[in-house]
Amino acid sequence: MSVGRIGYQSPLAVAVQGVQVDRYYPVVTAAEGASQAYGAYAQVVASTAADIYLIGMAVGSTETRNSMGYAAVGTGGAGAETVIAEVAYYLLPEASAAYVRFSAPIPVPSGTRVAVKVTSVSSSASYNHKVSLHYVNQAAVA
Repeated sequence: MSVGRIGYQSPLAVAVQGVQVDRYYPVVTAAEGASQAYGAYAQVVASTAADIYLIGMAVGSTETRNSMGYAAVGTGGAGAETVIAEVAYYLLPEASAAYVRFSAPIPVPSGTRVAVKVTSVSSSASYNHKVSLHYVNQAAVA
C-alpha cells in the first residue's frame, strides 16, 4: 500500500461508504477562542453506546463572511481530551451548513466520551460553530 498515492482509499474507507449514514450526534455549539485559537471543548457525547467509526460532520457558523474553520475532535475526560482528528472546512456566511466527510473513518471504542473544539482564520472576532458528528456502528461494516 502506498500511503501518498492519489485517489487511494483504504479497504475500511471503501467498506464504510457502503453503509447507510443515518446515525449522528445532536448539534453542539462550540465557541472559538480569541485570536485564531481553539476555544474550549464542547461535549458531543458522554459515552458512546457502541464501537463506532466517526465518518464526517455537519458544521455551520455565525461567521458573517466566507472563512476557513478548523475543528479538533477529542476523546477522554473533560479537561484531559486527546485529539484524534483535526479537520479543516470552509465556513459559509450566516450559519449556512456544510458537510465534511473525513478522509478515513476514525475508530472510537464503546464507552468513550467525544468532544470537539473549534477556531477559524478570523482574527477580529470569535464565532460559534454548530457541529454534528456523523458515525456508523463498527458492527455494520463487514
